[in-house]
Amino acid sequence: MVQSVTAESRDGAASRSGLLAVNFIPCLLLLVQVLLGMVTNLFVKLPASRITSVLGAVLILGAGFNGAGFFNYGQDFSSIIMAGLWAFAMTCYLSGLYATARHAGH
Repeated sequence: MVQSVTAESRDGAASRSGLLAVNFIPCLLLLVQVLLGMVTNLFVKLPASRITSVLGAVLILGAGFNGAGFFNYGQDFSSIIMAGLWAFAMTCYLSGLYATARHAGH
């Protein structure tokens, strides 16, 4: 991905590389946040919270790789796979929040 960013910058496509940088930085921050959340949830005693955070992190990582594939190869299916993986990750995180709230409620 970083090679694509530098190659795009060298080719003189400033507007496209600028948009890539605007997209790449939040995605990198999202990945860091997801990994920190996963590590934090590994110390929680509730198994549902651990499972959903690890699964969500794996799905976000897969979505990131498919997003990079979409940028590198321009295939539309990479974009739809990225969106689907993100949706499944959000489902995991929401399920973990629901399980945690339900566990704390009793």
